[in-house]
Amino acid sequence: RGEYRAAAAAYEALLADWPEADGHARAAVLQNASIAVTYLGDYERALSWYLQSLDAARVISSVDLEARALQGLGNVHLLLGQPQLAIEHLREALRVLERLGDRMPQVHARNALGDALLAAGDREAALREQRAALRLLGDGGAREARGRVLVSLGATEAAFGRQQQAAVLFSAALSPELPMAAGVALRARYGRAQAWARLGRVPEARAELDALVSTAQAEFLPDHEALALGLRAQLRRDVGDRQGALSDSAAALAALDRLTVGTTNQDNRVTLARRTRELLELRVDLLADNGETLAALQALDLHGARSAWTSGVAFERARPDSAREEPLAQRRYRPD
Repeated sequence: RGEYRAAAAAYEALLADWPEADGHARAAVLQNASIAVTYLGDYERALSWYLQSLDAARVISSVDLEARALQGLGNVHLLLGQPQLAIEHLREALRVLERLGDRMPQVHARNALGDALLAAGDREAALREQRAALRLLGDGGAREARGRVLVSLGATEAAFGRQQQAAVLFSAALSPELPMAAGVALRARYGRAQAWARLGRVPEARAELDALVSTAQAEFLPDHEALALGLRAQLRRDVGDRQGALSDSAAALAALDRLTVGTTNQDNRVTLARRTRELLELRVDLLADNGETLAALQALDLHGARSAWTSGVAFERARPDSAREEPLAQRRYRPD
């Protein structure tokens, strides 16, 4: 139902009393808890719980739970802006799933791999994986999975510059006939708003974003809130509403701050910091246009970004290279 805060609290209480010896059930609960905290933006706790579930799955030789944990790790690394790490985990998950022969888990893993490949800049490979996921689905059932694949295909079409096709795919995914998780629906609505904005359908994009911001704030989803506010700030700037753009960009940065507060791993902090660049650039440009150059510099200082801005350390550093990372389930993936 989208009540991720309540779910996370319930799972945390459950895990506190759960016997370590009950490996299979505990691993499954850890994975469900990880999904809840991922939507809340608590990525490092999600990584930690997925890793615990991966360890448990391997101890009890549960290949199904192992594949789910690997896919979960891939999804979280993708959200952290680390697509190469995501690709590594998702490909390993696919290898496990192909041995099992289960069709539906392969659909989800291939689709997620397509998302990671797109984030890494390989649009053609992303499209191949997403189309393969759609073929695996066939013509029947699995409506929730079909919606997820359509959302991913929409994002890839948008990356190719085919905004009209992207908007059609996002709208198809949001059809009442295709029920989906609340977080996936928010992603579809954001994608459609972005496509509409690029097509010049500004009033429709603005209405979608207004609704998105309200939903994300009501459900305490800072990642979705930051995305929607950032795009709305750009729309406001483009129509000459500088004050509104400043307000939205400040609120978006505050939402991103809530993601960063609980992040202690340095690589994760760098990738989250990189996500603030576009918002900071927008905010600095707006302030400078108004003759508020000092306020623009203070805006950078407020987010500890001035030194990073001039040195390029936080914003220009290459994405973490999976070849340099330690093996799966080692300390590199855990909070420092």
